Amino acid sequence: MRLRDVASVDPSTSGFSRADAGKEMTFLPLDRIWHDARFDPSLTIEFDGNTKSYTAVMEGDVMVPKVAPTFAHGRVALARDLIGNRALATSEVFVVRTDDRTDARFLQYRLQAADFVSEGTASWTGVAGLKRVSSDFLRNVRISERAWDARSVIADFLDAETARIDAMIGLRTRQERLLTERLTTTENLELNLGQEMDWASRPLSRLCDPARPIQYGIVLPGPDVEDGVLLVKGGDVKPGRLVPALLSRTSRDIESGYARSRLQKRDLVFAIRGGVGEVELVPESLIGANITQDVARIAPLPDVDELWLLHALRSTHVQSQAASMVTGATIKGINIGDLRRLAIRMPPPDMQRGIGHELGARSAAYARLSQTIHRQISLLRERRQALITAAVSGRVDVGG
Repeated sequence: MRLRDVASVDPSTSGFSRADAGKEMTFLPLDRIWHDARFDPSLTIEFDGNTKSYTAVMEGDVMVPKVAPTFAHGRVALARDLIGNRALATSEVFVVRTDDRTDARFLQYRLQAADFVSEGTASWTGVAGLKRVSSDFLRNVRISERAWDARSVIADFLDAETARIDAMIGLRTRQERLLTERLTTTENLELNLGQEMDWASRPLSRLCDPARPIQYGIVLPGPDVEDGVLLVKGGDVKPGRLVPALLSRTSRDIESGYARSRLQKRDLVFAIRGGVGEVELVPESLIGANITQDVARIAPLPDVDELWLLHALRSTHVQSQAASMVTGATIKGINIGDLRRLAIRMPPPDMQRGIGHELGARSAAYARLSQTIHRQISLLRERRQALITAAVSGRVDVGG
């Protein structure tokens, strides 16, 4: 069987008309359709009467993203709790509609299966960054007749099993968050000594090498190039992310025009867009790499301890300043000029080293714990998808 035999893809009947203009509607952009089939229906929009700007969604529809990399992340969800049983979604999703709620529940799982994701990814068309799957691919997705005959039992089984796995993922995610909060509290206790001891504040720019001032990077890095120069983007500035295997690469021709923002030993990277305020010390594996315009390179003076500065920039005192400097309606960020003016409380050099290395050791221990938890979450998600794939393909008997 094919999906087109049991459901409609982007059906023409939307349930909307121009008479609905001015009404409050549930709005579903891509960033409200999350991993593990969850989505957030709390965002609303006033309908302007133009259905061509959106994808019309009805209660019980299955929403499938069209565009990379959202599609590859398996962000498929069943529409529920919509205002008036209707919603306006981004135009970058497909709607799969059936007449039966059980059919929709089964199809939601079928469209999260590993073979669907891998085959869809292989079918992408378009240029880098704008690749999409086609509606023809979606309509022709294979459905196991054996699994379809047992769709109610399979949907019930997967509802129960994925709920258990999701609960475990939720616990691990909470552990990861609590670890981060505890480290932040520890850092603040150490760094708030500056207020008690009346350390003088200096702007961040004065703590940096004047020959290598705070600088953003490549404006248009182009497509990912296999043998190109490693590139740190705003979303990469986070614990465990700054490793070559997880980063994009830009062509050497493009990178050659941005030698001023190349990364060196002791540098820090600060996300000025995409995870604004995240800051990390550049590892040795990324010396010689470059950054995008969403990242600022910070090169401390020789007498400024880089580990101390890393934790100073992560402190609540500095992060609250950075948050107050964020501008932009759609794309939020911090201007380089504002970043340079961040006020940093300066301890004596010997105290910097002591604080920096003490917090560095604690941070490393927390990072190891966090990586273990993150790996457990990844394994749970892999288990979740493997279970879904086996069930919807009819390869396992879930009746017992």
